[in-house]
Amino acid sequence: EDEEEDEDGNGTVAGMELITFEEAMFKINDELKSARVKRKDEQHILELMFRIANMTFKRGQSLSSLAFSSSDVYESERCKYINKMVKEMDLATAFDKFSNHHAGRGLHYSSLLAFFTDFHCHRLTLDSKASLIVDMCKAKRSAHPASSQLFIIRMFSSCTGEEMHEMINYLQSKMINVSRVIQLQLSDPLLQEHFYEIVAEKAKQYVPKRRDLHIMSDIDDTFYHSGFGLGGPKYPKKTVFPGLLKLFMCLKARVAFVTARPQFVEGATSKSLKRMGIQASVLCGHLRDSLLIPFAPQFSNQKIMSRKFNNFMNYTKLFPQAQFMWFGDSGQADIETGLKMIKESNMLCTYIQDVVLDDGVTFKTAKKIREEYLKKKVFIVDNYLEVALHLHETYPELLDEHMLYAVTKAAFSDLKAIEWGSMQKQKDKRWEEHIAQLELINTVLNTRFNFAKIDPDKIEPFPKELLDTLTSSLGDDSQSDI
Repeated sequence: EDEEEDEDGNGTVAGMELITFEEAMFKINDELKSARVKRKDEQHILELMFRIANMTFKRGQSLSSLAFSSSDVYESERCKYINKMVKEMDLATAFDKFSNHHAGRGLHYSSLLAFFTDFHCHRLTLDSKASLIVDMCKAKRSAHPASSQLFIIRMFSSCTGEEMHEMINYLQSKMINVSRVIQLQLSDPLLQEHFYEIVAEKAKQYVPKRRDLHIMSDIDDTFYHSGFGLGGPKYPKKTVFPGLLKLFMCLKARVAFVTARPQFVEGATSKSLKRMGIQASVLCGHLRDSLLIPFAPQFSNQKIMSRKFNNFMNYTKLFPQAQFMWFGDSGQADIETGLKMIKESNMLCTYIQDVVLDDGVTFKTAKKIREEYLKKKVFIVDNYLEVALHLHETYPELLDEHMLYAVTKAAFSDLKAIEWGSMQKQKDKRWEEHIAQLELINTVLNTRFNFAKIDPDKIEPFPKELLDTLTSSLGDDSQSDI
């Protein structure tokens, strides 16, 4: 827009008084705070946005009066203002409140999306693109699903291979279940397919600097003993399995929990995990699948397995170059799920925590059956020291000797901190299993790397105040999330 001078010499643009960037942003966000954003408000907000993009502010700062030496400098300034606007504008509210006007056929909502995709997508930084997608997905409703779907497609299409990789990782850190959100937003099956084709094509253009490893894990009877799984009392309720947190940290992988828990506890589960220092996706199941367990356990387990596998496959479509590990338990179809994962994806290994029978001591899976599953790359274990040693022997680049040493010490620290109460036979059995595994690990560390032998008696228990914080958060299902 050309700047003109009126008779008094005041700068105007298209008959409007020129303002500063800060004033424009204040007016935009102030109008978005209204209980209901009217059609004229939407039009005014869009006008202000286009004025910011064209840098038509005060006289002396407008397009025609900026004395830049080249158009490249002007373009640089324009990009700066557009990205600054994305950072400071309440876009989540704008996406939510721009309504579907009958007369205008939703023109303003479509214009809001088109402002970023059609006019200025090439000027947006990766952070701005990711923020826009998060804000649009936060909106309680979408006035026009078609416009929203094209918005997501165009945003991802504008990324390079490296940007796509970083974008999805950023979205994963901001959303509990990014694959489900994407599927909800892209309700058209053809657009869904097109989106995954874009992701796969972009992935071919970029080779990650380090191995892109993702740990897929069940929660109940795998990550911690909740008492809600199908196994017996292996540990006291709300006990995080010894050594597992340290193992996840040492592997430096992205973690996604694939669980039969229903979606209404998805937010609470995610928040509980965050309190424990775990930033993870949570891929939930459906309540009706678990409700059938007492009446039709085999049918229910098949439904749970199918749901977990489908959630996993939808997740893998976002990470075509990634490698995966599966952590499950022998109580609820996780072995069958793992076998399907091995067949259909780039699965490095599958670890199954064996549940115990009602006596709390006897393991469910016999030694012969374990050996048969091991041939199929399914490793059924008693504890996570077995997993750590197997990983070190099989993938030393993922878990070196120093990490194996750290996981082993952490496992005994966790084990010492458990308050067993009346579960003396379980305590004796679990200690016996861990000591047996410790002897094997000490042999490896001492003979190959000259490490001093780990003495459990010299290991301090995990601090009780931290343990209380972790266990109390695991049972908190009162909170919800988007």
